[in-house]
Amino acid sequence: MFGFFFDLTFWGFTSWLPSYLMNERNLSLQATGFYNALPYLVGTVAMLLGGAMSDRFKEQRRFIFAIAILIAAVSLFFIIKVPSIEMALLLQCITAWFLFLSQGIFWGIVVDILPTDQMATGSSVVNCLGSVAGIISPIVIGRLLDVSGGSYATTFTYLAICLVLAGLIVPTLKIRKTI
Repeated sequence: MFGFFFDLTFWGFTSWLPSYLMNERNLSLQATGFYNALPYLVGTVAMLLGGAMSDRFKEQRRFIFAIAILIAAVSLFFIIKVPSIEMALLLQCITAWFLFLSQGIFWGIVVDILPTDQMATGSSVVNCLGSVAGIISPIVIGRLLDVSGGSYATTFTYLAICLVLAGLIVPTLKIRKTI
């Protein structure tokens, strides 16, 4: 379930960020395109670093993941609270850094918890749940925007809560013993 909650945020953040920038921060379409690319630029580096950290700190990867997504949750929550566009963009990049860093660690955790004889099936289920989260999250965010009168504070709070739930679950996962 940690992956499902993580993916609810990941897909919600990446799919609704352009609308937030245009509607809440009043950016033009061109500026939105430019600033929406920044999380992916930052995220590319962070994901590679996350993968390297996952390999280097295998025993601690669950805790590194949890800390990273909890930092992402805090920065995500504050994106909506800051008055300046510059600070919002900085927090957007911090959120992306820690989300993508976690993405680099994610599959290492999945490998750690699944029995070796169920690795393919288990990985397929995890990936499928991620896809379901990718379907659900944008719909939930759209609905939250509708019922809150267009308040992105509600949606960013929802995304942050999903990350907190994932961050609380992942350290409790039982790691498979390797021989």
